[in-house]
Amino acid sequence: LNLKNWIEHLLTRDPVVSWKGVLTEDPSGVFSGLNIPDLEEQLTKSDQLQGFQASRKKLLPILLGSGNPLSAFQQLLDFSEAYALEHSAPFDFASPRVPQLLSVFGRSDYLSRKLIRDPHLALEFCSHKAWKAARSSESMLEELRARVRNLKPETLEDLKNILRRWKYREFLRISVRDYCLSEAFVETLEEWASVAETLLQVALEEIHAHLQKKDEVRFSETPFMILGMGKLGGSELNHSSDVDLIFIHDDLTPAEEQEQSNRHRLKVARNLIDVMSDLTEEGFLARVDMRLRPGGNRAPLVQSLDEVELYYSAKGELWERQALIKSRGVAGCERTKKSFESMITPFIYSRLMDERLSRDIQHMKERIEEEHLRENQLNVKLGVGGIREVEFFVQTFQLLYGGGRKALRQTNTLKALEAIEEAALIPALDGAHLKRAYIFLRRVEHRLQMREEQQTHTIPLHAEPQRHLARCMGYDDLDPEKARQQFLSDLKDVMGRVRVIFSGLFSNKHLEIEAALRNSSRIQNFSEEEKGTLQNLAQSLTPYLNSHTEKRFQRLFESIGPRIHLYRPLLESPSALSRLARICETSEMLWNHLLNHLELLNRLEQRSLEVDRESAQKQIRSMLLEVDGDEEQQIDRLRQFKHAMTFLLGSAELEGILSYSRARKNLSLVAEIVLQEAFWMAIRKLERRYGSSIEMLDSPLEFAIIGLGKL
Repeated sequence: LNLKNWIEHLLTRDPVVSWKGVLTEDPSGVFSGLNIPDLEEQLTKSDQLQGFQASRKKLLPILLGSGNPLSAFQQLLDFSEAYALEHSAPFDFASPRVPQLLSVFGRSDYLSRKLIRDPHLALEFCSHKAWKAARSSESMLEELRARVRNLKPETLEDLKNILRRWKYREFLRISVRDYCLSEAFVETLEEWASVAETLLQVALEEIHAHLQKKDEVRFSETPFMILGMGKLGGSELNHSSDVDLIFIHDDLTPAEEQEQSNRHRLKVARNLIDVMSDLTEEGFLARVDMRLRPGGNRAPLVQSLDEVELYYSAKGELWERQALIKSRGVAGCERTKKSFESMITPFIYSRLMDERLSRDIQHMKERIEEEHLRENQLNVKLGVGGIREVEFFVQTFQLLYGGGRKALRQTNTLKALEAIEEAALIPALDGAHLKRAYIFLRRVEHRLQMREEQQTHTIPLHAEPQRHLARCMGYDDLDPEKARQQFLSDLKDVMGRVRVIFSGLFSNKHLEIEAALRNSSRIQNFSEEEKGTLQNLAQSLTPYLNSHTEKRFQRLFESIGPRIHLYRPLLESPSALSRLARICETSEMLWNHLLNHLELLNRLEQRSLEVDRESAQKQIRSMLLEVDGDEEQQIDRLRQFKHAMTFLLGSAELEGILSYSRARKNLSLVAEIVLQEAFWMAIRKLERRYGSSIEMLDSPLEFAIIGLGKL
């Protein structure tokens, strides 16, 4: 039963639902961690909005499933009030596109504020019949040019506001589409890039036209081209990303006009950066980063093609070649775009397989791995197994093989990955894992940034915002804590697979690990399946073995010996391998317990771990029934249950799947269950020893165990 089904069932069973009763009982913990009186008040007020009750079966799952229901309902109430004030009429909740529009509330605070400040945005979206269709950059450019012509901005401040209003209208449409159509995510990346390109092109045209009369200069086209780098160049822009730009002109101005033309170009460039970056009451367009230009911050803001070519041919470094893989002319002079592309391609893609290039790429990989030691492991971009590793892996193959294979010369990461896979340069399974990982991690990155339009890549440390994020990612288990645990487990699975593939670049360490596995197994002749298991396990273990963990893993290999089937759960779930490595690294007690109870390897892959009293009691009683009548075996089963649960809860806490407080609560519950069963075992032992005489006692079962201290 997920959240949506539960709410629909609730409203079907009782259309006039008593929110106080539902929120107070809350047997599944749906609203745990929320201020219940505040939520009850907001739900009651929402029901009083004109037209809301008739549509609430559709609307409540969206608002309650937002991850932050208190914010969602408050934003709904504020928006409804603002809309009624502006239009002198209540908002029409029966409109077909209202459920999609309300997906913003509780998920994106900054877009919610935009709707409250300008309720007309809601009308524009609700009247947009083709909201499910992605828009091309051509249609965006045509529309924005027409809007600017109609509004005729007299100053650059007027232009800033026109562009910002258009941007946020588009961001609202794209964000709603992204929330509601998960399969459209790749198109979402392209659309955000198209918005940035359109804004750059129109801003450049208008600023140039505005200054051209003052500066008394003439250009047949715009005064320079804008080269988009990074994710803008790859048409895979973040929701709140910097735009990395380089300004280049073709220097075809007559000699006597060059000084005047250069002054004009510089003024246009500075004004363009201001129009894009300035934070006004309407917001901002994009943060502009010019540091990737040849020569960096010390170089001129606008450079000629000749200057750019001279720099790259004389001083260009490997990181610049790598960065230029994702370069693309996104706005400005078309003639210069073509000239730059033909000039830069030989610099990026060498036709010769250069040993020095391979060595330099290895050094870059080593630097990334060193940086991992300082990086927050909850960072989906820069952490171990993050977005940067996928991009580096793809760009490595482009640099090494792109000179002889034109199909690899793609600016877009996913298209380049497909080309690498089609060229059979990597196993198809690795390609599939990397594609899935890239899309998943970019979705996480976007959900983080869509909250407040801030450039962040780090998963929150605390459980409550992690629950919000899990809901925004579509994890809709009725229990928000289980949804959080499932999300974190999937995240670790995805990043674990990326880490394994990335670590395999230029590495032979897996051969040493495979040899250790083979020697420990004490098997003379391996089947093909066993060979495959050991090879895959060796590659998967490579990122996790270091001088501190190698000896402990060797003990595990020797304990498992020929029982190679025990390794299979680790291959099926990278998060299990990650948890195993974390135990090895941080807890000698848990590691030693695992060595003595190898069956626990099968349980490391659990996506969520919460002890439910009823199911745990059924489990332990079933274990005891299997050895009914054998007291020693039953006591041993109690110990097994207790140690297994302690191990799993401890390992989940080490991995961050369980918070400290939840782990303590679950450990206390395990202790209570074990005590309860031990008590009944003691009663049955007394009954067997003393028979019916025990029933003659005044109160034979009026006995309580009082927990003290941490219990």
